Amino acid sequence: MSVKRLYSLGIFILANPNTNKSNQNQMTVTCLKYYWKSSALTIILLILNLIGKAQQTEKSLEARNSINAYIGIFDLNVNYERNILQSPKSHSNLRLGFGYGMFFTAGEGTYINPAFIHLIGEKSSHLEIDLGVKYMLTNSIEDADFSETFITDIFLGYRYQKPSGGFMFRFGLNYPTLINLGVGFNF
Repeated sequence: MSVKRLYSLGIFILANPNTNKSNQNQMTVTCLKYYWKSSALTIILLILNLIGKAQQTEKSLEARNSINAYIGIFDLNVNYERNILQSPKSHSNLRLGFGYGMFFTAGEGTYINPAFIHLIGEKSSHLEIDLGVKYMLTNSIEDADFSETFITDIFLGYRYQKPSGGFMFRFGLNYPTLINLGVGFNF
């Protein structure tokens, strides 16, 4: 069930006092399950960042900004990333992207994509783990509830990025686009 639908059902329940109590309880349990999963993933990524800080050295990430473009099987987007936390073996970034996609779960349309990116690796090669959400405006005619929807965005892959900046390349597995390939520039 999408966040948009959960939110809409919550407003309906508040606005309609005659709503069945069992439906309200089911709605509350569903919302709590969604928020618990989101919170657990965020905590895991923050713990990974702290583990990467176990041994401090003099090296630091010189290029803290990135502009890049990604393409998936049914997806194309352009992003800006900013480094927020860094250690010798781990970097955390925030990303804001805009794109166009065709998804089986939501239809076809444009979206805004904020995400938390965690990179694990010392030099130019990194394991990349992304967790975000796509707020999508679709042209779904069959289901009016999907005209605006939230889609979970998860990525696991490889990123080539020099600490000093320059060319960036990444590829990996992504939900909901399956395979994702990207290039960019760090500065």
